[in-house]
Amino acid sequence: MRKSLLNKKDGMALLTVMLIFLVLSILLGGVVATTNSNLNQSVITKNHTAAFYASEAGLTKVTTNFEKELDSLVEQNLSTSGFLSALNTYISAHTSETINLSNNNGETSLANITITGPVLDADGYRVITITSNGSVGDIDRTLLKTYRFKYIEGEGGSGFIVDKAVMVKNTFSLTGSAQIIGAPISTYSKANSAISMDWSTRVPGIELDPSLFNASGNLINNNIFNNTTNINAKIYCEGNTGLNCVDPLDEVFEFPLIVMPGYPNKTTLPKLSNYTSGNFVVNTNGISMTGWVSNLTYTPTLTSSAYYVPQINIPNNSQFTINIGDSNVMWVTDKLILNGPMQVIGNGTLTIYVTGNDGTATTSQTDKISFAYSGGNGYIGNITNPERVKIFVDPVYYLVKVGKNYVQTPLTLSVAGSSPVYIALMAANLNLNLSGSGKIDGYVVTGGTNITVSGGSSTAVALYYAPNAHFSLEGGGIINGAILANSFAASGGTYVTYSDVAFENFPFEVLDPITGGTGTSALLELLKGSTIEQ
Repeated sequence: MRKSLLNKKDGMALLTVMLIFLVLSILLGGVVATTNSNLNQSVITKNHTAAFYASEAGLTKVTTNFEKELDSLVEQNLSTSGFLSALNTYISAHTSETINLSNNNGETSLANITITGPVLDADGYRVITITSNGSVGDIDRTLLKTYRFKYIEGEGGSGFIVDKAVMVKNTFSLTGSAQIIGAPISTYSKANSAISMDWSTRVPGIELDPSLFNASGNLINNNIFNNTTNINAKIYCEGNTGLNCVDPLDEVFEFPLIVMPGYPNKTTLPKLSNYTSGNFVVNTNGISMTGWVSNLTYTPTLTSSAYYVPQINIPNNSQFTINIGDSNVMWVTDKLILNGPMQVIGNGTLTIYVTGNDGTATTSQTDKISFAYSGGNGYIGNITNPERVKIFVDPVYYLVKVGKNYVQTPLTLSVAGSSPVYIALMAANLNLNLSGSGKIDGYVVTGGTNITVSGGSSTAVALYYAPNAHFSLEGGGIINGAILANSFAASGGTYVTYSDVAFENFPFEVLDPITGGTGTSALLELLKGSTIEQ
């Protein structure tokens, strides 16, 4: 029997197998594609994570080294300028660097580091930013960390930290458009009306004893101001008004008493060699002039570090210069009369020590010490470096008749007219009266009870340290520098413009007005920011 053509199945098996293989091939291709995609994504994710860890590792290494460097610099108790200079040197050496990390499955792993700053922010902090860019393969991730800091100099040794224009232990008063410029004032007083200011006066900020503030930082007793109803109008702060500008002091220190340094017994000292030039005479009686002296330069022959010069008597209008050369020498004298210019030149230091008395003299004060030079033919001291002419004055008293009795009274040194004086003065009990255009540009340290500056403008930077004195600034007087006193009053259109005195060059190492000589290490107020990914 013949089979039907419709029942033939020759070739069907092959077609079926081919269809099956086609489906399997498609499925396998999808699996391979998916697997490759997942593998690539896995590699990317792995490298992305690895790049983060590379960035973090680089940042950790650099920030650790940076913080160790900060600690090292603080331990050195540097001045502010010295600290910033050393920090800038470190940053310059590490501004940009690359840290190679361990191999990451054949991929190069590294961190590129940059350090920028410091820059000053609105709050007075210096800001440094450390950035770490970690990379693995083609993947980069960047982390950064900021540091904000304030450096506080060590308060021991021979240096000062005076960042206020006026610092007083008791009362502070401004009237008649008087102004403090460039820095705040501070008072350690807790008494009512310790701060008194007219509506027309201005101060950049006021700092008070922290015990005057409660836990919320608000003043407990507003009566420290003489007018509690008008505080906002009376206190002017740069960027703030009213009590917002009042910040408590971190620490309060007593101003120490002045301790005068010792000096050699004058009876054991040699005297200057005899010298005569016209009316200028140097002999066993000291330095004097018998008449007019014009344009004289005296270069003493110095074979010792100290001499006894019984008197230094310079009359009015003479023109007289001492060339001290490179020598550092002390002259101990019983009488210092500078009624004419005594200019001092050279790279050395001339120290003049005026001896004291027993307080029984009734003669004129000007017989002991006088700066009555009226100006016009030069100046007194060293105009370039006032600290190269140091004048010390031991306790000097005079008996002044009051009624039927004599009262022991400290000496008052007057500088009047247009007398320019460029010296470093330290006195045990000297009172000062600077009037007209008379001025002392330099360091003034005295244990006296009264300093009056009326008129005159201080162009050079001056420091007045008078812990026992009432300091009165009046008559349009202008002081450039800083004042530390028992109390302070300014009136009549006067100005105190704060300038950063070169305290590292302070010529009197016998006192420290902030710590009383106990000394503290430098401090660093450091605020660390969180690590942020860019």
